[in-house]
Amino acid sequence: PEKLVLGDIVQVKGGDKVPADIRILQCQGCKVDNSSLTGESEPQPRSTEFSHENPLETKNLAFYSSTCLEGTATGIVINVGDHTVIGRIASLASGVGDQKTPIVL
Repeated sequence: PEKLVLGDIVQVKGGDKVPADIRILQCQGCKVDNSSLTGESEPQPRSTEFSHENPLETKNLAFYSSTCLEGTATGIVINVGDHTVIGRIASLASGVGDQKTPIVL
């Protein structure tokens, strides 16, 4: 697969992994599985509507590593690699080293 860059337009359909963090431009019955990011077990509907200030809550974003369960969506790439939501979570988790926890102290 080609390397995606900011501003690329991508299409996803049921069964596809979302290839980057994208802002939804068009969609038809699109639902994604965000359970790896948010813990929500229910499929999350996507739309072009900016519905919440929190990026994890708004309907117009789909995230790298989540799966499109049904429908189709076209979106513009807004984050790639370590800058994606899951990439930032991974870097935060890897930064937790051998530091003493408050309980140990």
